Amino acid sequence: LLNDVLIVQRKFSERNPLSLAPTLRCLGVCYHKQLRLEEASAMLEECLAIQQKNLQPSDLELAGTMNALGECWTLQEKYPIAEKTIRVVLQMRRAALNPHDLDISGSLFALSRCLREVREENKLAEAIKLILECIRIRKLSLPPLHPYVAEGLFLLVFL
Repeated sequence: LLNDVLIVQRKFSERNPLSLAPTLRCLGVCYHKQLRLEEASAMLEECLAIQQKNLQPSDLELAGTMNALGECWTLQEKYPIAEKTIRVVLQMRRAALNPHDLDISGSLFALSRCLREVREENKLAEAIKLILECIRIRKLSLPPLHPYVAEGLFLLVFL
């Protein structure tokens, strides 16, 4: 269905290309969840290109797309670009959001997961530090038995 929406939107988006971005991002995230990673990264990269042309560099919509793309690249084993991208997102979110915001914990989780995959001792030490901060934020912001708290603890166990 989203593919059909995207086809129609492409026909009418010449005057407002930014109107494509939400559909591209949503489709990219859906493909990511289905592990259709090539399609996911293509949608997210197109979305990011549109957003970069039409939004301010500090816009949090841009950060959300970049974070999703960084997570996708991690699964594609493109660790250097994934790490760099997620670090930029984390910096953007820390500058704009409350320190206990769940979007910050999401970027901490994504970066920790990426660093874990690199399997270098210094990166693993940083990954542990990041996931502990992620868990702390989630414990402050969510009920104790929320799945996101458990997700952070689960990643910590496997670092």
